[in-house]
Formats: sequence, structure tokens, C-alpha cells
Amino acid sequence: MKRAVFFGVCMLGLGFACSESPELNQSDAGPTGDKDASMPALVVTDPTTPFELLPDNCKGFEVKGRTTSPGGDTLPNTCAPFDGKLNNPYAIRCIDADPAYRTKFAGDEFCILPPPEDLGTQVHVGPESYDNPGQFALAAGAETTAYFNVNAPNATARYYYRANWRMRPGGHHVLISLPARDITDGWTAVGDMGSEFGGAAKSFGGSQRPVVDRPQGTLEIPAENKGLGQQLPAHQQFSFNLHHINVSQEPILREVWVNAWYMDDKDVTAPMSTFAATGNPGDMAIPAGRAVKLEYKCGAATADTRLISMYGHYHAHNERFGAWLVRAGGERVSIYESYDWEDIPVFQFDSQSKNPVPNLMAKTDGAFSGLLSVKAGDEVHFQCEVNNDSNATLAFTNETFTGEMCILFAGYTGANPCTRVQRAN
Repeated sequence: MKRAVFFGVCMLGLGFACSESPELNQSDAGPTGDKDASMPALVVTDPTTPFELLPDNCKGFEVKGRTTSPGGDTLPNTCAPFDGKLNNPYAIRCIDADPAYRTKFAGDEFCILPPPEDLGTQVHVGPESYDNPGQFALAAGAETTAYFNVNAPNATARYYYRANWRMRPGGHHVLISLPARDITDGWTAVGDMGSEFGGAAKSFGGSQRPVVDRPQGTLEIPAENKGLGQQLPAHQQFSFNLHHINVSQEPILREVWVNAWYMDDKDVTAPMSTFAATGNPGDMAIPAGRAVKLEYKCGAATADTRLISMYGHYHAHNERFGAWLVRAGGERVSIYESYDWEDIPVFQFDSQSKNPVPNLMAKTDGAFSGLLSVKAGDEVHFQCEVNNDSNATLAFTNETFTGEMCILFAGYTGANPCTRVQRAN
């Protein structure tokens, strides 16, 4: 099956994902109002309820037949709460818009429609034809890390804050940089991961889960972030660092969708930046059977700043990734905890994000909630607890089971709170 494609854009998607609910929302009537015990119960307040089954009074707009995600303040299902994946006007799923979108690969439900051309842009990594996916397909049992470079469709420079990241199952990470100048399009073995690795690129952030949104868990941009923006030059090239591992019995598809939503230039009041703090690669040469705790710290912040978001990056032998602030006065503030290399979270620090409370004893993910200020003299620390239970020495490589990494990524506004990294233990 061939699919119609705008440049770098998924056009449409698979039929609705049906979900039966255990109870009725309005008496025991079916979606047409007739009582029929053979019909699945309809709960209009449940975001999993298919849009096409909703009564008219719950439809913010018609989803079926759409070619773009409209954005705006109106939810597709106005009777249900906002849900980043299922009830989000900025990320309408292809499967909800077009019943004809079906592929032979897992993860059709993660394809999202692009913004309208005047409101945003979508950058896409994926094949022209799902029948002939070429290098985008990854065989059962295979693992690979590669770069894919593609230019964004935007014809003029625009600022953005709101963004959506989506990828099919099998992706360990997608890390995106914006090179200072165009490099080779398509698949490459090496790329520029940004100034933090000695290059000249800026970061667009990334994901280690199939669904990531900024802002997270809410339709509204937090008030303190409304003036934050980063410029996207005209036809900016995106360099995707893609690490995939296929543990299934069938081929998977290396496919990613990224939506960036424009801001008016006049609304931009402060820049938004990122840093990547990389633990010493040489520390990852951990012999078989050895467990180590590797703690790193950034140099003391030289000026006040605010952290916007954070995520760790590590592989299968790391049992804990933690980060904390050491205040200039000695106070230690826990800010991030992650324990599962297959499901590494991105947490955001603002007035609306309610991050789960971490539990070190139970090994459950979590993070600081609220605005996270870093004052001059404060230090950012992070730690990886690596247990090499394999029969070979690890190395600093992308391979999931034979390599290990310890990298802290964070978004901030103000002065860079991490200009250098050193061992702290």
C-alpha cells in the first residue's frame, strides 16, 4: 500500500481503536439512543471512546476526514478530559482520522496529523511506501543506531514552544539536533549531536517513550512558559539520532513524527535552551560481574536560571538514574528518578505538571513538581548505578546490552547551569 505524502508529513491513519467500557454514561442506551444489550457500553467521558461514536454534543469538531491537527483550545471530545495521546487537538491520531490507514507494522496508533501550514510544521522519518520500507524496516532480533537527516517544510523562520514527539514501538530513543548547516540527507552512520558534543548544532529535545508532549498532561501552556521560544530557521535540517532494538518476532518500522507549533515573534520574551551532561565515557569500561555507582556534577551555576524539563539516558545494565540539586548552602533537592531503561520518562518542571513522587525503595519513577529554580552557586548532580551482570566488559556504546551510557538532558531558560561535567565520587 502506498501512502500519499506531503514533504516529511504523514497524511492520514488507520481506523478507530475500539474500546469497550464496563458501564454506560447515559442510562443504558446505545450511541443512537436505542437500548441494545448487544452493543458495547458508551462512556462519553472516557478518552478511549472512539470519536465517531460520540453524540454531537460531545464533538468539539469532526475528526474523521481531517488531514491536519487543528490545535486550539477545543478538545475533539469535549465531554472527556484532555489526554495527550487520545484527546489532543494538537496531535490527532491518523487512525482516528482515516479508517484506510493500516500498515503491517506495530504502532499505527502513534502516527499523528501535522499542523496546518500556517500554524506549525511536521518533520517525519519514515518510508514513502509501507509495502517497500527499505532501510526503515528492522528485522526481528536486530539492533541498530543511525542518523536520519531531513529538512523541515517551513518556508520562513518561526519560533516555537509547543511540540509533540511520536515514535513506533522498538525505539529506545530519538534524540534530535538542528545542525548549523545542512549535512547529507537520509540515513548516515554519524551525525552532529549538538554543541554539547563539540559540534555547532542546537537540540530539539527528544523522546524515549512513544508519546511525549510539551506541555505535558495539559492543553494550556503554563503561564510562566508562555514567553519561552526557540527559533526554527526556514527549512531547518533535523538530524535524528535513532536507536532501535527489535525484541519482537516480526519486523518493526523505524518511524517518527514531530510536530512543532509556531509562536508569534512578538510573544517571545525569553530564549529556551538545552544541555546534555555526559558522564565520562571511560567510566563505562566496567568489568563483568562488577557493580558501580557513578556520580557526576556540573560546575556551580554562575547565574540564576530555571530548569524546564529533564530526562536521563542509559541502557540495560543501569538500575537507577537519579539527579538532584545541591544548593549553595548545602541543601540537597531530589529532582529526577528513573529505573527502567525500556521506558525512560521526560519530566517537566512548571506550575501545571504534577510529576509522580519518586520512591527509591520501591524503585518507581518520579520527579520534582513545580517551578525549579537554580541559583548562582547551586550544582546539578546525577548518578548512574550500573550492574554489569553480563560476561563481558561494558563500553561506552549505543548497544543496549553490551554498552552503557550516563547522560543527563535538560531544558532551561536563563544561564546554562551545566557548562562542564566532572566526577563527584
